[in-house]
Amino acid sequence: MLWRLMQACYMFAYMFAYWMDEDFIDSVLGPLFTFLIMAAIVAALAWFGYRRWRMRYGSARWTMTDATIQSEFAANASSPGLHAVLSGGLAAAAASNLFRAVLQYSYQVAGEFYSGYFMLGEVFSSREDASAAAHPWIEKKIFVRYNPVRPHESAFLRDDGAPRGSRSLGDQPPASSDMITLSLK
Repeated sequence: MLWRLMQACYMFAYMFAYWMDEDFIDSVLGPLFTFLIMAAIVAALAWFGYRRWRMRYGSARWTMTDATIQSEFAANASSPGLHAVLSGGLAAAAASNLFRAVLQYSYQVAGEFYSGYFMLGEVFSSREDASAAAHPWIEKKIFVRYNPVRPHESAFLRDDGAPRGSRSLGDQPPASSDMITLSLK
């Protein structure tokens, strides 16, 4: 949607500049493109910020249900590619060797099964250490909150027993080369 709006603005600006003389094009399109790029960045940051806020604070009003932790896997703590761009090759190599334990839970709403994920707060230097930290959680019963309007959205909050520093991921697992995600819908 945002992309189509940007395309429409671009086409309008292009046609407007086409009717103007060449010197006027730079004075019109330069500020317009700068504004459009800044607006797109602000809109993307606002969207991701809203989603994070909604998962952290908005979910406190959702309906609570019991869930069972089914599985765990180790995911890279951060993106090695991002570290390579920002800090260089050494930081990318270090980031590729840091892992967090991710736990997958399942819960039931109106006879339908759903799953969610949360990530433990600790960072580990090996997959085995991350797996060992997550292992005591397997088959543990927990309380999660789900959105009554969209039952596939859930959160495991600190007030409901989530460990300090953990992060609820909802129904979106982090990217990991060790996990294959299938959609059955």
